[in-house]
Amino acid sequence: MIKPLGRACASRLSILSTFFAVFFVACAYFYFQYSYTKLVNVNFDEWVLYQGEGIFTPSSDRYTLYFYNSQSKEQKEWLERASIPSEKPVVAIDIYQYKEPSTQENLIFASAGINTILHYIHRFKITELPAVVEIERKSVHLYRQSAKTRVIPARLLKERPL
Repeated sequence: MIKPLGRACASRLSILSTFFAVFFVACAYFYFQYSYTKLVNVNFDEWVLYQGEGIFTPSSDRYTLYFYNSQSKEQKEWLERASIPSEKPVVAIDIYQYKEPSTQENLIFASAGINTILHYIHRFKITELPAVVEIERKSVHLYRQSAKTRVIPARLLKERPL
């Protein structure tokens, strides 16, 4: 004959099963959050950026995307003061879609339609401006985010550039 489990054993079993259920849900949540941030891709064939009078075609293996507001004088001046390395040019994407000529060799001012800009904002989880995202080439027109999206605090806009 089988003995029934005592109350103490049953309560321990229910506490452990609750713990493992919560632990499993937390692990699944953090895994999907981690995997989502690691797989942010940009396809310049689908999300077209405009540079001056033409379409932006990527030529470098690495880029820094700088999302800014051209109506904010500090954000624009900070970018113009920045010393930009030749191996990682900056693509400055204006939320106000203003097209202006480039002032430096490795600085590319770009704009896009509002739907494309919204795709970028949503994909990189941009909540404040200015924001910086680093991407690197995976195939011809496909780039992948290589670092976490950074928001530049207002106090740094007055101090030091990129």
